[in-house]
Amino acid sequence: MFYEKESVEAVVNECIDNNILKDFLEKNNSEVIDMVLYEFNLNAAIEASSIHGKENGVKEGIKQGKEEGKKKALREIAFNMKDFGMSPKKVMEITSLDLEEVEGIFWIYNFETHIKALYEEGFEEGIQEGIKQGNEEGFHETLIEMSKKMKDTGYSLNEIYNFTGLDRRKFEL
Repeated sequence: MFYEKESVEAVVNECIDNNILKDFLEKNNSEVIDMVLYEFNLNAAIEASSIHGKENGVKEGIKQGKEEGKKKALREIAFNMKDFGMSPKKVMEITSLDLEEVEGIFWIYNFETHIKALYEEGFEEGIQEGIKQGNEEGFHETLIEMSKKMKDTGYSLNEIYNFTGLDRRKFEL
């Protein structure tokens, strides 16, 4: 907040006229006025500096963010171009990226492609192994479940073992 000198002087004079700190204000009139003006002007300047600094920081942040966003978009375009078989030279012409950056993007692309292929290969092996394991588990669980159901409905153990093919030595009902 900024105060006009005349306004502060008027307040000090009114205090003196109303016997509020009269002796002190009469002796230190100019110091009090200067202190009030300086103190409030300093606080206002500090607050204004902070606001101004933040505004400038936001502007600079937007500028930097746009540059980063542009580079990110160019890299993604280059990556996609590689995906469609474009040469590094053609990618450089279109995106204006330098050779080192394009080669880096192509290296990452090749690395990711290789990693994805390894993952998919492992995933397929896992699927086949999981199907085999799940098939065996499901088969045995069903045999045991059906054996218990047959036992509960009155079938003899011989009949149950004959129907299910369970080995008497491995599965005791």
